[in-house]
Amino acid sequence: YQQALELDKDFVQAKDAIKNVSALESDKDYRQAMTNGFNSLFSKRYSSAKSAFASALKIKPNDVTAKQAYTQSLSSNRSASLTSLLSAAKKHEISEQWSSALSGYQVVLQRDANQVSAKLGQIRSRTRSDLDDRLVSALSDPLALSKASVRAKAEQALADAQGISRKGDRLNQQINQLKSALGDLNKTVKLVLSSDSLTKVSLIKVGSKRIELGEFSTKNLALKPGRYVVQGVRLGYKDVRKEIEVVPGTQEVKSIFVRCTEPVNDTATLGLGSL
Repeated sequence: YQQALELDKDFVQAKDAIKNVSALESDKDYRQAMTNGFNSLFSKRYSSAKSAFASALKIKPNDVTAKQAYTQSLSSNRSASLTSLLSAAKKHEISEQWSSALSGYQVVLQRDANQVSAKLGQIRSRTRSDLDDRLVSALSDPLALSKASVRAKAEQALADAQGISRKGDRLNQQINQLKSALGDLNKTVKLVLSSDSLTKVSLIKVGSKRIELGEFSTKNLALKPGRYVVQGVRLGYKDVRKEIEVVPGTQEVKSIFVRCTEPVNDTATLGLGSL
């Protein structure tokens, strides 16, 4: 993908792919650090646990689970009260801090694997933590919902969230926000493309097929929310590309001007550089 960008620095798919790969690598390192930390914590190797959770925090400095785990690794000791640990985990559940609740129940089970309330709490908090992550991911980039695969995952997350019988304030807010974001995907946004009647213009929605718009001076469009690339091509001139974001709820008509104005080297183009 980096080699592709060297050939075309505006290649949107390569840019997105590099971001995705980097995020996956970072997430893998984070999960490994957290796994090492919990394994050390469960084995009562508190120093190793502290080091592992610190590594996880370097990757995700604001991660609530890593912060909670790091704090627990500092305070964990053999005399810690199971009652107080269970109480803290239940408080995290009530406040819908599911990752912290899961971490708390895991610490309890590390000390006493037969704690039934901790086992049940672990199941509840793991399920809700996973759902919370899916909702947060869907809401973090509403424009990405225009992709069919991303939208399908978001719709499933919404359905799962609506199926929860006891909803807290955080979950209700997430449900309302996601319903609104999904509803906005069907609303069109007005856009005006201006050109010079000499440049061949095409419109590409990220993840979809290219739409040839041809040559024109002005063209009015009504586009659904998402990320697009407007490309201009003209014989004898360098191609132009513009990335645009069509955001729902925008009242003002967005105007985009695209035309090829920079001539290419005629001799080099014709292959007559040696004549």
